[in-house]
Amino acid sequence: SNPDIHEPFELGITGGVQVTARSTGGRLNNLSPGPVAGAYARWHLTGGLFANTALLYHYNRSPGYERAVTQRSYNFGFEAEETTLELQEAHQLQVPLYLDYEVLGSHGITGGVSGTWLVTATGEITKTRSTSFGMKETTSRTSQLRPEGLKTLQFEAMAGYRFDYSDRLRFQLRGIYSLNQARQDQYESGSSGN
Repeated sequence: SNPDIHEPFELGITGGVQVTARSTGGRLNNLSPGPVAGAYARWHLTGGLFANTALLYHYNRSPGYERAVTQRSYNFGFEAEETTLELQEAHQLQVPLYLDYEVLGSHGITGGVSGTWLVTATGEITKTRSTSFGMKETTSRTSQLRPEGLKTLQFEAMAGYRFDYSDRLRFQLRGIYSLNQARQDQYESGSSGN
């Protein structure tokens, strides 16, 4: 086929692996690969410029998000209760919108935005209770997390590289930077926030 001739509109299925990494202190850690699958649409705009969108399902094991909240009280002495949440798995729907500029026929550079909706999440909740008398008690359990306690919609900026192996097989490498984080204070299913 002639690489200079493009279909005006293309629909298809897509799948792959998305690796999530968390950056702390300037270092990437907690790499977590997860499958991605869905459908995409691609429009040829002009020359080598394409507009793309997709609806993707992403399973993210150990996304690496952690949050700690400390509550202090005085009840015949000082008491503190620290609640730590570690997000362990998340099921997400992702809708990327991006432009793709073709360079050298089978290569392209991409850039755009993406919205990710958190469908459901599971996390480990650890409560540590300390008193001024030196007593310390820790309990830990895994629980379904309340979607209203986590930000269910995240926005990301993305950039990448595309390689067309053939007319029907395309490889893409993308970097996605989250512009907001999935966190709020009340996150435990069935919790009143106390």
